[in-house]
Amino acid sequence: MVKAEITEKLNRWMKKGTPEDLDQLIAEYSQPEVLTGLLESCITLADQAALAPRLEEAGCISRKAGKIRTVAVFYYRAAWGGIERAMNRLIHLWIDAGYRVVLLTDLPADEGDYLLPEGVKRYELTNTFDPDEKKRRIRYALLRDVLIREEADVLVTHAWLSPNLMWDLVAAKSLGIPFVIHTHGVFSCLLSEGEPAQMDEIVHLPAIYRLADAAVVQSDVCQQFWSRYQPNVRFLPDPCGPDREEEQEEETVKVKRDATHLLWVGRITGSKRPMDAVRILKEVRRSVPKATLCMVGAPDPYNLKPMEELKKLIADEGLEKAVTLEGFRKNLMPYYASAGILLNTSLYEGYGIAIAEAMKFGVPCVMYDLPYLALRKEEKGVFAVPQKDVSAAAAEIVRLMKDKKAWESAAKAAEDSGRRLDDERLKEQWKELFSSLEQAAGKASPARKDEVLDTVMGHLHSGLQVLNSEVSEYRDTGTPRLLEAVYDDRYYVEHHQALNEIYGYNPSLLLKHFLEHGMEDGLQASEEFNVQIYRDRYPDLAQAYGDDLKMYYIHYMLYGKKEKRIGN
Repeated sequence: MVKAEITEKLNRWMKKGTPEDLDQLIAEYSQPEVLTGLLESCITLADQAALAPRLEEAGCISRKAGKIRTVAVFYYRAAWGGIERAMNRLIHLWIDAGYRVVLLTDLPADEGDYLLPEGVKRYELTNTFDPDEKKRRIRYALLRDVLIREEADVLVTHAWLSPNLMWDLVAAKSLGIPFVIHTHGVFSCLLSEGEPAQMDEIVHLPAIYRLADAAVVQSDVCQQFWSRYQPNVRFLPDPCGPDREEEQEEETVKVKRDATHLLWVGRITGSKRPMDAVRILKEVRRSVPKATLCMVGAPDPYNLKPMEELKKLIADEGLEKAVTLEGFRKNLMPYYASAGILLNTSLYEGYGIAIAEAMKFGVPCVMYDLPYLALRKEEKGVFAVPQKDVSAAAAEIVRLMKDKKAWESAAKAAEDSGRRLDDERLKEQWKELFSSLEQAAGKASPARKDEVLDTVMGHLHSGLQVLNSEVSEYRDTGTPRLLEAVYDDRYYVEHHQALNEIYGYNPSLLLKHFLEHGMEDGLQASEEFNVQIYRDRYPDLAQAYGDDLKMYYIHYMLYGKKEKRIGN
């Protein structure tokens, strides 16, 4: 009864309430009850973006003055990836700078966790991606409880695109604790994979970022973008080590470097394009037959299909003896020490920590071009080729492998660049950032106006709404009609045990997984359509789309079915 009463009053406030009205509601009920009620009413990111300026105007989530001594830091987990690696190094750096650190994760401790400094407390919250409002309330309460119990003075989140970003921000700032968003990718990565719902996030995220007390970015391009919305944006690179595990072996690593030995480091996922690395090696070996490739990285534990496809490609090309798959490794030092050239095939990066680490060892890098990347623009020993241009990458690698002087010069340039990467300077920059948050927040400065950017964002949103309307005529199960030819949520969950274990029968999460991973990984989601059979049956499509499995689904939905092609 009370909750229904609060909800009704909050709905009225969202339509025409004043800051004073919200203060009165908080006094009448309680701050947590009112704020969680507001958050629960904002189901979509667009709703949260609409709420953000109202909360900013109300002033009920302003930071308080106070010395920063304890840093709380959040990410989904502490193992298996580059963001987790960067976060762990920052924890060590903060402790070396004199701060106390508390780690918060959604997932429990894992054997792959990076080594935490002695004395760092760790708390487990709950499943980030669970949309159930009761679990979100529990998570919100847990987060507030930990922040209060540990007397946290700042919360730094590395989950810069989290569906819970607004919830975490409000939980911290409602306690007067400053909230810092640490990004780990270029802002435009949301536009790069062609998912309308994901693309629309870039339109709404800025309103939430404006509510934060600071944002950390890893390129001047990102700094320029986010500064349009957030007045306190710092360009702070990732620390580049060594990790504590590496320090224990630093004196023992003495390996002769071989120019013909390629190294690839990254998660085995679509955006990292690991299969391109194998294709590049194949071309390289036509000119340098003894060239080899070592790939270090784990697949997403919830999406093993890319690893299966990678192994199949290696076998199909007869490269089993030339390619080694090392899986996840905490200690990368031996791999950099023996590498001749680092190969980076990513669609996008934030900082490009593997490139920085390779520089420390004097390993030059051949990469798909990311023109915004600081390491690519400012440092030497990096050679960029057009995105997806396998032949250009192979040619650059062959040039370095065949010309000893060119390779030695590139290695020297990379090593010189590595010397300029200074974690001690980074430590001082973080201290400056935390110091800037020790004063109480004053009245928010007006957002910077950028008519060009505002126009682009507005039209992007309008165009995506049109696109979504064309594919979002829902039937009762919530599946867009256009997808019915290739997707049935019951079939999807019943034929893929891992999905059943993770999501159960949750139509919205299953559909999200299918759109973001299922098509790309070639998962069958209906009796009517099997992507492998469809590709094998129609050579014209195989020639047009190659290994881009998502395009076969799209072709069948838009054209194939109308053309009476057989999907299974």
